[in-house]
Amino acid sequence: MQCFTAGGTQMGPLANPRRIAAMTELMQDAVARGATVATGGERIGSAGNFFAPTVLTDVPLDARVFNDEPFGPVAAIRGFTTLDEAIAANMPSLVRIISCDYTSTP
Repeated sequence: MQCFTAGGTQMGPLANPRRIAAMTELMQDAVARGATVATGGERIGSAGNFFAPTVLTDVPLDARVFNDEPFGPVAAIRGFTTLDEAIAANMPSLVRIISCDYTSTP
C-alpha cells in the first residue's frame, strides 16, 4: 500500500505472530464496545507480522485497547468536553499509557 512507503517511510513488522492475534482481538473488542476504525485495523497481507497503522475513534474507556498495552501501531482516541472529565476518566487506572491533546476546538 502506498501510504506505508510515502515519503520514504516504512512500516516495520510486529514482534511475533502472537501480536497479530492480539491486535486483532483489541480491534474487535473496541469496535464491539462502540469504537470506529477510522483507518487500518487489520493485518497487511498474509506473510510476515505486519499490521496496518490504526486509528480508532470514540473509544469507550472500558475497551481493552485503553487498558492493555497493544504493542502495535494503534492510536485510540476518545474526546472529552472538559479537563476535569478527562482527568476523572484516567484516575481509576493504576497503569495507563496516554497521550493528550487539549484544544478548544470541538
